[in-house]
Amino acid sequence: MSCAIVILNYNDLENTLRLYKELKDFSVLTRIYIVDNASTDSSRQTLEKLQDHKCKLIFAKENKGYGAGNNLGFRAAFSEGMDYCFLANPDTRFQEAYFENVLSVFAKEKQVGLASGRMKDPYGKQATAWPLQSFSKNLLSMGPFSKRIFSSLLFYPKAYLEQKPYVEVDVLHGSSLCISKEAFQKTGGYDEEFFLYEEEKVIGQKLRRAGYKSYLCTICSYLHEDSGSTKKTLKSLVQRQKLRQQSEALYARKYLHGNFLQMLFLRLVQAVILGETLFYSLLLSK
Repeated sequence: MSCAIVILNYNDLENTLRLYKELKDFSVLTRIYIVDNASTDSSRQTLEKLQDHKCKLIFAKENKGYGAGNNLGFRAAFSEGMDYCFLANPDTRFQEAYFENVLSVFAKEKQVGLASGRMKDPYGKQATAWPLQSFSKNLLSMGPFSKRIFSSLLFYPKAYLEQKPYVEVDVLHGSSLCISKEAFQKTGGYDEEFFLYEEEKVIGQKLRRAGYKSYLCTICSYLHEDSGSTKKTLKSLVQRQKLRQQSEALYARKYLHGNFLQMLFLRLVQAVILGETLFYSLLLSK
């Protein structure tokens, strides 16, 4: 069983180098692919020095988004004979046993296409896995307040995620996951029409439609520090929210098949949320 990992870098050289140094001696990883997504800083000059028998550098000609960048790495890994490929955001941290535990799920379940361990963040605010939602429930998940109020409708009960060494889920947190060669080749990986945000739901939808399952390995975890390139590049909270809403609308139309009235209501909800974001941003600036 050969296994690789993709690290997608965009103007986040410090984290990328730190993660590479932590992973390079892990024997479970056959190859490390670092994809530079057309960074505008000095990333390329520094990363070029890393290439060796285990580390391969891929330089995107232009930044086409998170999904497109990771797909570049996946395609390279599987074309070079890898059976499985992880991805990891630069702001993640791992122990080697993490990869071994996640890979064990593929050996035990025939229909698994995607797997990951528990994601832990410094504040304990992010979900590690969640169900795919109907159009109406998806609307509830878009707002920061409604998401908290209706959390029991939107997320798995804690007991469900703790009942077995691994459990079937619909959506895995996108900061780290592992996909099989077969699942990637059949689904094409990420939908490159999405530049940023909603990728987790999209790949969950694509895998399910192709007959694959996603699993959360509950006996292992990794740390997601949430200090990556998105916040460094898009420093404005309002700017990030606008980009998120573009992806939300695309997901609702393309994967939830929202009709005219549903999409109109979605836009109204987004306008309210954007207003709240602007107000909060103004308070922070004072």
